[in-house]
Amino acid sequence: MNDTGTPANFTELAVAVGRIEEKVGRVSGIEDRLREVEKSVERIEVGQKPKAPWYLVVGGVAGILTGAVTIVTLISILAKLGTF
Repeated sequence: MNDTGTPANFTELAVAVGRIEEKVGRVSGIEDRLREVEKSVERIEVGQKPKAPWYLVVGGVAGILTGAVTIVTLISILAKLGTF
């Protein structure tokens, strides 16, 4: 290199261009990998099912059990009324 920071001869310029091309190649390789990762993340997100919070699940189960007990109680009361 000369005092102005520019390559003094063609060889130095060729080496600099070669290094730039290597870096461009690496960047394009990184972009390809990034696209693959983004596609993988999208596939994972599509495959995931939303989960209900635990308290909604517990509430739902409690509601079903309460409904079942109510039906059994109602049938029992109707059976006792029918025996009179």
